[in-house]
Amino acid sequence: MKTLIYALGGGLGHVTRAYKISQILTTKFPKNQCFVIASYQNLPSFLTKNLHFLWVYPHDSVLERISNYIHQIQPDWWVTDVFPNGLFYELPSILEKFSFYKIVTVRIMKPEICNLFSEIDYDESWQVEWLPEYMNNYIQALAKLQCEVRLPILQNSNAIIENQKLIIHAGSEQELNFLKCKHPDYEVFSYLDNYPLPYFKDCHLVTAAGCNILQDLFYIEKNHYIYPQNRKFDAQSIRAQNYKLLKKWLLSF
Repeated sequence: MKTLIYALGGGLGHVTRAYKISQILTTKFPKNQCFVIASYQNLPSFLTKNLHFLWVYPHDSVLERISNYIHQIQPDWWVTDVFPNGLFYELPSILEKFSFYKIVTVRIMKPEICNLFSEIDYDESWQVEWLPEYMNNYIQALAKLQCEVRLPILQNSNAIIENQKLIIHAGSEQELNFLKCKHPDYEVFSYLDNYPLPYFKDCHLVTAAGCNILQDLFYIEKNHYIYPQNRKFDAQSIRAQNYKLLKKWLLSF
């Protein structure tokens, strides 16, 4: 079995989620091979060890390259991460030529984004986190079957951080500087948009309210500092509010 995951988004989160999806599929189908189409290349070997990548960027030949890659791989399953029509509406014209099983992942999106319905008939939608009520119509229109999927926690036994340090997890220099200003008196060990993150049982984390990192923190009963950031598509404030209700040990945001 072959699965092709379309993780063409703006940041590392899409590739991280592709890795977690590959873990789910490999557990269910041990002989499954996962291939990923992505644009974010600065990845540690932890994420790329068991995945095959095609790196693409928005330009004139991107549609042809993606179509050629699909013909080359001949996948049985296709997984679109978050943007059902593609980040640039590139997918409808590509996927209409193929009949493989199609899945789309769904995370929290800003309300205005949910007015844009999919032009692709997906077989399944995978809800990879809690979703607000305003997304109900959007979810129902995406696919024939809706599933709630718990993504595995991302951990690396080789990453060792000294006890009681404060770790800042940031996606950009600007975000890193913002979070540092929130906690200037701590000794900081920072990962700047770089996975794998250590397993935070003995550390405190300062982070934005991204989908992947808050899912990982959900299973760890430890004090963390959550600061939602303004994103073009991602409704981080809504996610942070929900996680604060569920996890009493999120300290502030």
